[in-house]
Amino acid sequence: MLKSIIVTLSVFISSIFIVFSKKNPELILLYNPDLKKNYTYELKQSMVQELSDMNIVSQVVISADAELKGKKDNSIISIEGKYPVLKTTIAGMEMANVRDTTIETRNNEGLNDKLVITNIGEKIEYTRSNEGGIDDSNIDPVKLGKTLFYGCSPFFIQFPEKKLIKGDSWETVMTGLAPNMNSSFNLSDQKTKLTYTYIGTKDTLGKKCVVIKCKSTDFTINSEITQMGMDLQMEGEGIVKGTYYYDEKDCMPVLCSMTVETDMRVAMKGQEASISALNITFSVYLKRKEIRK
Repeated sequence: MLKSIIVTLSVFISSIFIVFSKKNPELILLYNPDLKKNYTYELKQSMVQELSDMNIVSQVVISADAELKGKKDNSIISIEGKYPVLKTTIAGMEMANVRDTTIETRNNEGLNDKLVITNIGEKIEYTRSNEGGIDDSNIDPVKLGKTLFYGCSPFFIQFPEKKLIKGDSWETVMTGLAPNMNSSFNLSDQKTKLTYTYIGTKDTLGKKCVVIKCKSTDFTINSEITQMGMDLQMEGEGIVKGTYYYDEKDCMPVLCSMTVETDMRVAMKGQEASISALNITFSVYLKRKEIRK
C-alpha cells in the first residue's frame, strides 16, 4: 500500500514538473544575425537639459534611418551600422549661439559605426566615424547632431550565460550614461549597476519576441566634464529604465526604448559655492522596419 502511494505521488509530482516546464520553457539568448540580410530600423534619440535656476531648457532630437549588417567569427559578432538619413532638431540653445532649427541630411556615406561583441553581448569594441565634433566657439548644428547621435549600439545589451525562464533576472555594469556610447558627454568614468528581467515572449511587429525589462539599481554621479570651455563638477543621482523586444530566432532588436533621467548639482571648478540644479533626460527608441536581402 505504501509503495503504491509513493509511486502515485512520484507520478503526480512529475506531471506537475512537466506542466510547469511547458509553461516556463528555458531560453538561451544569443545574438545570431542573418549574414545575408540587412536589418533596417527607424531611430529616435533625444536629450533634454534643464537648468532650473536660470529657467533654461535645451533640447536636441535626432531621427534617423538605420541599416545594420551582421558579421560572425565563431562567437564574435560584428554589427556594422549605416545611417543614410539624419534629421536633427535643436531648441533652447541660444546661449551657445545656436538658433532653433531643424536640419535633415541625406546620403551620409561617412556616418557609420561598428559594434563588436560576443554572442551574449559582452562589449569588445565600439567605433564610429568622425563625422561629428564640436567647436565651442562656433557650434555647427549638423556636426552637433552627428556628435550626439549614438546609432543602434545602445540596444545590444548583455545577455547572461545561463538558461532563462520567465521572471529570471541578471545584472551588468554600465559605463557612462548609456551603453556603448563614445562621447565627451557620456561621463566615461560613470559606473552604474543595471538589473535586467526576462518578462516572457510576445508577438510584436510580426515577430515572436523575447521581452526584457531593465532598471538601474545604483546610479550616483560624481564626475567632471568640460562643456563650452567650462570645467564643471557634477554630483547627483539618476535612474535608467528600458524595455527591449528581441526576435526570438536571432535576438536582433525589434522594438526597444531606454530612458536615462538624472538630477544633478553642477558648479564650475573652483567656484563650488555657486551650485546650479541641472536635470538631464536622455532617451533612445528603435523600431524594426524590414529585413532586406
